Parts: sequence; C-alpha cells; structure tokens
Amino acid sequence: MSNVSLDCQNHTITSKNEDYNIYVKGSSDFKINNCKLVSSLNVPVEKGTQDVLKIEDSKRGDLNNNTIAGNFAQIRGSSFITVHNSIFTNQLLVYRSNNTTIKDNNFSSSATVAIILQEGSNNSAISNFIDGKSDGVFNGMDNSVGADDGIVITDESGDLIQGNTLQNFFDCAIENTGKMFDAKIIGNKASNAGVCFLGGWYYSSVKGIIVKDNIVSNMP
Repeated sequence: MSNVSLDCQNHTITSKNEDYNIYVKGSSDFKINNCKLVSSLNVPVEKGTQDVLKIEDSKRGDLNNNTIAGNFAQIRGSSFITVHNSIFTNQLLVYRSNNTTIKDNNFSSSATVAIILQEGSNNSAISNFIDGKSDGVFNGMDNSVGADDGIVITDESGDLIQGNTLQNFFDCAIENTGKMFDAKIIGNKASNAGVCFLGGWYYSSVKGIIVKDNIVSNMP
C-alpha cells in the first residue's frame, strides 16, 4: 500500500499485550505524524521486548513529531525513511536499511543504546539530543548506571553522524562494532562518558572514516 498518511492529532495509542502500536510493512510514500505510542509492558532490554513502532520492507516514509515511549522502535529492511522532531524514551534500531535520516529528535533513556545503525548503508544521525542518564562512571557492564552508548554503528558503510549532542554514558558516546567504512563523524558535542567519545572493539574494522570538529569533555 502506498500514499497513506496517519495523523494521530496528538492522541495516544497504548499497547499492553500486542506486538506493535503501529506496524508498517511493504508500504511506500507514507507519513506518520503527531502520534504518541506508549507500552505498558516496558520489559527490560536484557529480557527482550515488543516494538511500539516497526517499519519493515518499506520506502520513502516520513515520521514527524511523534513520541515513542516505553519500548523499542525499529526500521528494518527499508530505505529513504526520515524520522524527525520526535521524542524517544528507548532504543531505535535501524537494521539492514539504507538512506535513513534520524534528525532533530530527543532521546532520553537509560536503555543500553539510544540509536543502533546495523548492516546498512548511507544512514544519518543529525542534530539529535541523546541523554543516556548515566553518571558517566564505568563500573563494569553489570554494575554501571544508565546507558552503555549513545550511537552504535555495526557493519555499516557511508554513515553520517553530525551535529548531535551526546551526554551521560558509562561507556562511549559513539561505538563501532564490526565494520565501519567511509563514515563521517563531524561537529558533535559529547560529554560525561566513562570510557571514550569514539571507540571500537569486538572484531572492529575501520576504513576511510573522517572524524573532525567534535567537542568532547569529561571523558578519560
């Protein structure tokens, strides 16, 4: 189905036992605006959880001025999706997707990672505010407070991470695992992380990246 526009007019969709509040699959040229998606389950990250929002096998979508609260959101196998001016209280996963733009959003959560870009290409995180709610002290993976990282890049190429404000993580503001090729990490402001601004381990392979004009404070 294509050319569908959903405007919730700031009404709330609350789920209890359902898998998704909104699930878009195989669509193109769609819009989701002014929706508040809430889950009452709020299952911890390590236990697995439902997605309050899932976009799958779709293209050319625009998500604007939404609130994604309680549980995860994911964009999967999709292209040219734009997520902007929205509020997230948990994790957004972009998986096997390309040309996804995450822009001007507010992420405030102690979930393990705010944004994951995984196994795709040419995805962008631009001008987002990301707060991991950590004290910025690394006491081991099981004993640290708040979020592990702000943005994780896993087996991606051509990504742009620019102009974001990242704060309060017990590990790193930005981390790569696996391959990170031809990425640009430019003009970000990062503060209060327990280990680093940018770090990679776990079979890390980095090639052709540009890191410049970032402002980093209170990180060892």
